[in-house]
Amino acid sequence: MCPPSRAFYPVVVITQAVGAKQEVLWRLAGPRRTGIVMSEPFRPYEKLVDIIIFGKKFQVPERNSLLRCFQFISPETVPYGRFCWNQDCQYCRVSCQLPDEDEPHEMLSCKFIVMPGMEITEMSQELKWCLRAKLPADAPVST
Repeated sequence: MCPPSRAFYPVVVITQAVGAKQEVLWRLAGPRRTGIVMSEPFRPYEKLVDIIIFGKKFQVPERNSLLRCFQFISPETVPYGRFCWNQDCQYCRVSCQLPDEDEPHEMLSCKFIVMPGMEITEMSQELKWCLRAKLPADAPVST
């Protein structure tokens, strides 16, 4: 008996329109499945918003978690930090002043969506270590 020909395994391609191009999300070819191909770890955004970290202004993508925004600022270090990205580890804890509030709030940056004008005044040692090259020189970073 001959093995089934390629004709028995149709190729199904599901695409998503991204601007003027099509992006392949799934390709099913025979018994082999590839997965979702993602080009960026960020949620879709149209503009960059200003936030302040230890007195230094940064532009980050709107509609993203604060931790993803830290990754946008320092893509060479934040993805390799000890972050779980789902609030279990607590390594992404920050204190920040929101634009319309009087008191600073402590929060997990993996769960909070960035707001224009927010000011980060404290952060965990893990975040400081990952952002050390981007933070102001007077921001204390312990080893």
